[in-house]
Amino acid sequence: LREQALAEADRLALLTEKVLMATRADEGDLSLRVDELDAMQLLRRIVERASTQLAPSHHIELNGPEKAVVHTDEDALRSILDNLLENAAKYAPAGTTITVELLTGRDGWRLLVSDEGPGITPGEEQRVFEKFHRSGNEETRSARGTGLGLYIVDKLVRGMGGAVHVKRRVPHGAIFVASFPKR
Repeated sequence: LREQALAEADRLALLTEKVLMATRADEGDLSLRVDELDAMQLLRRIVERASTQLAPSHHIELNGPEKAVVHTDEDALRSILDNLLENAAKYAPAGTTITVELLTGRDGWRLLVSDEGPGITPGEEQRVFEKFHRSGNEETRSARGTGLGLYIVDKLVRGMGGAVHVKRRVPHGAIFVASFPKR
């Protein structure tokens, strides 16, 4: 009973954080501080925590260089990845793999999160980033959620000068791609 109460308190704290962040995003008050940091080190910590808290019934795989120094806001990157991992865990069947990948290039860097869920309904690729939008059929809409996670991802990525989109994963699933400029 105690563990259930703690889990529920954590869920409510996360929900409150999402509502407050969405409100700040609406008001244009995200206050992002972009600094140079090793994104891979941060991603390793986020994935480790997510493996026990956000997606305990999934295998999370992290791919990327040993070190990737980029310009980003640490808290924003944490929130982006947390929301994408939570989304993947919510819709992908238990026991499947969620893959997180960091790619660096001449013009910037990209964060990819892919899952083995039902994927995005064709025609909904942009709508999934709208505030309170719940995509899919009744089966996927019945999953617990607020419709704020992907909205927050979009606002944070744009706040750092980037762009986010989703595409179908073959044979099934979704791949969310957040692209950021080099600076």
